[in-house]
Amino acid sequence: MYFMLYYIVLYIMLNYILNDILSDIILQQRFINVKFRIKGGIFVPKMKTHKGIAKRIKKTGTGKLMRKKGFKSHLLTKKSSNRKHRLRKEVEVSKAHRQKYRQLVQSM
Repeated sequence: MYFMLYYIVLYIMLNYILNDILSDIILQQRFINVKFRIKGGIFVPKMKTHKGIAKRIKKTGTGKLMRKKGFKSHLLTKKSSNRKHRLRKEVEVSKAHRQKYRQLVQSM
C-alpha cells in the first residue's frame, strides 16, 4: 500500500520537474506563447483556432460547418433579385475542405 503511494507521489514530482525543465527548454528555443497539453505522457503544443476561418464559418448543432456564398459584395445591380436571394443562404462547406477546416477550428 505504501509502495503504491510512494510511486504515485514520485510520479507526480517527476512530472512537475520534467514539465518545468521541458517548458524552459521549449520556451528558450521557439515556442514563446504556445501552451502545451500532455498526450500520452508527451508534451504536445495546443492547436490554436484559426481566427480567419472561425469568422467565416459556423458550426451547427449536428457538427456541420456552414459558410456564406460569394458574389454578394458588389456589382449587385445586374444580378436579379432571385439570384441575390439565393446568395443569402448559407451552404455546407465542401467535402474537400471539411477536414482541414475542422482541424483549424477544433475549439469551436
